[in-house]
Amino acid sequence: MYMNKFIKDLEYEKVISNWLETEYFNTDLFPGDYVRVDDLEQQKKGIDFKLKSNTIFKNQIFHNVDEKAATSYIATNLNDKELTTFAFEIDSNNRHNSSRSEGWLFGNKYNETEYYLICWIWADVELKTNGFGNPRQLSKESIRKIDRFLVNKNELQKYIEETYGINKTNFMDVSSKFRNERTLPVYLNGFDKPRLYYSGKLQPEQPLNLLIDKFILKQFDILNKYY
Repeated sequence: MYMNKFIKDLEYEKVISNWLETEYFNTDLFPGDYVRVDDLEQQKKGIDFKLKSNTIFKNQIFHNVDEKAATSYIATNLNDKELTTFAFEIDSNNRHNSSRSEGWLFGNKYNETEYYLICWIWADVELKTNGFGNPRQLSKESIRKIDRFLVNKNELQKYIEETYGINKTNFMDVSSKFRNERTLPVYLNGFDKPRLYYSGKLQPEQPLNLLIDKFILKQFDILNKYY
């Protein structure tokens, strides 16, 4: 992930975080403690905030959470059909050389991440030609709704290995195979949707993502089952 994209993502995350803090984490709706992480180096490692909740985690320790939001696929009407998938980054190309960077799903740089807060957004922003809202117009006041799942990273990785055969040991080799063969998008294990694909044809880094259905991710969610 390149610095300009990282900074842009941080700007979007800050808006989303402010909304979540006001509407959820800093209210009586959340049964625990929330601490935002402002240190840039920690954020680069996939630690955006920490949560402590005996109700949710069954312990009294803080857990590292990486906030991930589908900001390229913002719905602009509460009646719009929801986005039914989420993309998890396997790796990406480096813009200035032929090397690749490990993505946040399996990369060693992100080993301290324990949970993902996965977010789908509805906001009052201008509709782009691709049918989704413009993230550059996103503000705390424009957000109408956020669906969020809190997913254990290790459990999700186990599911991915059992279902798709991709794990922390082989994920870069898997990416190399499909990038070299130029066979993307790829259907894995007979699924009827692309499961491996390049995110954004206009992005020079061409991140390789694994697409997972929302109904599958809901089974791993530990946040909403208590309400």
